[in-house]
Amino acid sequence: MATLADLPLGATILIPVGTEENRLCEVADKNNLVSGGAVLVYKKIYEFSQANDSALYPGGKLDNLIKTTIFNSFPQTLREKMINATFSLYGSGSITRKMFALTYTMAGFGTNNGTTEGKALQHYNSDANRIKKSHSDSYAIWWWLSSCHDTTSYLRYVDTDGTDGGRNRPSSAGVAPAFVIPQSTQLEDNQNPDGSYCIKGLFPNDKITATATKPKNTYAGSWDTINFEWTYASREGLAQKKYELQYKDTSHTDWTALASAESANTNVNIPPNTFAAGIVKWRVRCTNIYDAVSAWSTEVSFTAQGKPSTPTVYATSSPRPEITWTGEGQLAYQIKIDNAVLHTAYSTDGQYKVKEYLTDGAHIAAVRIQNEYGLWSDWGTAEFTVANTPGAPITLFAAGGEKAALAWTETDHKTYYIYRDDIPIAKTTAHTYSDQMAIGTHKYKVRGVTGDSYSMSNEVTVTLSVDAPEIAALGEMQWLRLEYSTAQNSPLGVSTYQDVAYQFYAGRRYPVAETSQQITKTYSFNVAFGDAAQAAAFEGLLGKTVVYRDQHGCLCTGPLMAYELSVDQFFSAFSCSIQQTDNIERIGYD
Repeated sequence: MATLADLPLGATILIPVGTEENRLCEVADKNNLVSGGAVLVYKKIYEFSQANDSALYPGGKLDNLIKTTIFNSFPQTLREKMINATFSLYGSGSITRKMFALTYTMAGFGTNNGTTEGKALQHYNSDANRIKKSHSDSYAIWWWLSSCHDTTSYLRYVDTDGTDGGRNRPSSAGVAPAFVIPQSTQLEDNQNPDGSYCIKGLFPNDKITATATKPKNTYAGSWDTINFEWTYASREGLAQKKYELQYKDTSHTDWTALASAESANTNVNIPPNTFAAGIVKWRVRCTNIYDAVSAWSTEVSFTAQGKPSTPTVYATSSPRPEITWTGEGQLAYQIKIDNAVLHTAYSTDGQYKVKEYLTDGAHIAAVRIQNEYGLWSDWGTAEFTVANTPGAPITLFAAGGEKAALAWTETDHKTYYIYRDDIPIAKTTAHTYSDQMAIGTHKYKVRGVTGDSYSMSNEVTVTLSVDAPEIAALGEMQWLRLEYSTAQNSPLGVSTYQDVAYQFYAGRRYPVAETSQQITKTYSFNVAFGDAAQAAAFEGLLGKTVVYRDQHGCLCTGPLMAYELSVDQFFSAFSCSIQQTDNIERIGYD
């Protein structure tokens, strides 16, 4: 623990006497004027006063003001620490005081008319160190010494520039009281915000306040570290020793401890994921170095933008299981089965019926929810085991050619889903199906369903082919053969374009290519009809989405938007093109 002896000359001590702007004393001397004593002198002027109404200092107005009025205003504990200082004064002989105005000698100006008035204080070894200012620090003030001038009607003083001077006693000047206490006097461990020190046990009745300032009336991500700030104020200017923070949020309805520490810091970082999403209220209180505790600050609030808590998930064992979950703050949800995203919806629902048919065995259902801040929770999961109850077996037969002709034997199921290459492309209640929307070799199978249970057929491989190009309106599938052309070579041309953007960057001579994922593919062909009815049928396809396929294995789907027609006595010839579009054949389940 530090003492006055440990401090450098000029260090400041906070004294609980005077105005709030003028409570600092400076250490002006140690173990010099008084053996084992430290001389403390007010750093600014204490007040203004006339010096005297008689020739000499002792017993005059200035003396009485300091030794009586000012002295008695000091705390008893500090008065008891003061040591008598005995020194000579020109014209007055030796005097003894516990509180006094400095002499000419003490202020560092040497002897006064041949009289050594005590000892020169170690800190007042320059004009600059002798300058004292007003309470507001706006200007320098001359201040009284206790020494008579050689003209007894004058009293010496320290001028605004730190030099000496003399003034008529009835004049007013600043008062800078001095006193001596043991240099072994202990100090509080913590310095005050202004760098000053406090004598231990000197401020038992300080009034302190704490004000919560940040975060306040704002948003903060609870996934991040959040900095909390407050202001601390002490009537006596004392340092903060300790702080305590409390909070309430959606999961804590009572005040809950948030942070505390013995520290002069007026901010603290709160780690991520401390707060539940929603309104958070918080408050702070502080303790000074004398353990005086402030009241709790007025509560302030902010909105924590936190991700929702992880939902609790359940799943049935049906081939099309029912997924249910519970969670807080949901505005949207997303479902995965076996790590594949199955469904996303903006809804507060807590259940979802899986449309797809799952295979027997173990599966994992996962659900996450989104709150009003657009933040997703962690995935909640549930393991479940599917146990299908199949009906009668299904035997599938198929024939190829221009279409895949499918037929199957089984009568137990009322609904059947047809799969091409594992993609459901059609649904029927019949026991046959014809697929014309393909070319080449493909694999087919049929699923018969009753409720959530199902039976799967065997898988068959079918090759579809045509001996000439043909075209049909999508959905109508009335194929029109394109056997003739006026072109000498292949009637089909294909052009493909992939969008590329070029971006120049500073320091690089050539641009950087950024390739788009989108592709434009156009099929161009020439066809001729000798039959007027066929030509008219082709003209009727204008503006419709069509399907084109040929003997070379080409199949495209897109709008027939324009054509050029040339007519002679034998043929109607068309030059036209189809731009490929996405045709999603996959159907959904009931």
